[in-house]
Amino acid sequence: MKHSEGRYSASISVGFGNLVPLKMESSFRSTEAPRCAVVSGVVDTRSHLSFQKRIAGIAIAVAVILLLAWITLNLRKLPQLEPCPDDWLYYKKKCYYHSGAMADWHSSQESCSAYGASLAVIDSHQELNFIMYRIRITDFWIGLRSKGNKFLWVNGESFDTNLFHVNITNDGDCVHIDSAVISTRRCSSLRNWLCTIGQFNPKTSS
Repeated sequence: MKHSEGRYSASISVGFGNLVPLKMESSFRSTEAPRCAVVSGVVDTRSHLSFQKRIAGIAIAVAVILLLAWITLNLRKLPQLEPCPDDWLYYKKKCYYHSGAMADWHSSQESCSAYGASLAVIDSHQELNFIMYRIRITDFWIGLRSKGNKFLWVNGESFDTNLFHVNITNDGDCVHIDSAVISTRRCSSLRNWLCTIGQFNPKTSS
């Protein structure tokens, strides 16, 4: 019997005569090569998956680092939980302080300036309603006074006559609010005052 390249040949004697060679061929093929190919494919797949996992891990780490950096840089820009000092009220990006004492208009403005604020500057009807009906205070100075033939706020801005009506009296140039009435009075008279700080740069009125 001979073996060559997966084929077998055999000689079988028939009767008692000469041996008649009989060849038997087998389609046998070695399975070693396919097995090697399968093992190699599995190794390649695992290596590819491992590489993808490493890339994903690096991407996640970079994303976390960038997020932490963004939070650190923008931390100061985040809104504070308590935007106003103690004893001040907050409404629409402004802080309000109502005095318990009484003073003339100029002294009231100086007291507000000491807080980095000014006598109240009113920008909208909503703000006016908040001051008059939610703070619920009466007879107090605001940061408005007449100069010549027009009214100016303490921050230098002109008064919008569409905002509210000022009852002009012959008793002074400084504006105060008494209940629902807004009118002028002598700047030297004593009243409570309302300070605001927020969306403007307060200036001390001369």
